[in-house]
Amino acid sequence: MKTPRRIAAAALTALMFISFACSNDELPTKAEFIEEMRVQAGADFEQAMADVGLDQETSDQIFDEFAGCVYDRVADNEELLQSVLDEEGSASFDQVMEEKAADCVTAFQADMEQAVLGDTGS
Repeated sequence: MKTPRRIAAAALTALMFISFACSNDELPTKAEFIEEMRVQAGADFEQAMADVGLDQETSDQIFDEFAGCVYDRVADNEELLQSVLDEEGSASFDQVMEEKAADCVTAFQADMEQAVLGDTGS
């Protein structure tokens, strides 16, 4: 069985390579950003969550919190947000994630561990 950290790492890796298709080059709203991340992560993410025993509602909540956190960290800077959308999977994107959204990644991993292991995960 895969550990929650390995599943979280695999899910985050998949998220790092998603691409966004924004019409009219307009920046997405927070809801659009989250939905596009969900669409791009797709069945692989859903399967990974099911493989560790998470129901759809729980995995959706964890995912939405993560994607919303990332959006909150970059949305105040239109150029940075557009850069994240345009350069998914690039060194620039990785740098933004490390500098602006590291707490989002940490929270995502902690939420995954808590959901999978419960109170015994500490």
